[in-house]
Amino acid sequence: KYFGLEGISLPTLSSVVFFPVGLLVDKIIDHIPGLNRIHIDPETVQKKFGIFGEPMMVGTILGILLGVIAGYDFKKVLLLGISIGGVMFI
Repeated sequence: KYFGLEGISLPTLSSVVFFPVGLLVDKIIDHIPGLNRIHIDPETVQKKFGIFGEPMMVGTILGILLGVIAGYDFKKVLLLGISIGGVMFI
């Protein structure tokens, strides 16, 4: 409430260290033409990408990509994708 940032909480003291970094990066992004007009939030992503914008699908896709980049075999790639998708659903 003090900084006017609605919906932000700092549950552990270790996260307070990154707060000034976040404010600095936010100010830098606000001054970059084009980048400062991009509005990304869950509703916008879901509307733009449809089912692929759902958190579970994003997690599944990211998990599969991470598994492929890590060089996992097919079974482990699918397991990682489904696991991360499940975590995103929770």
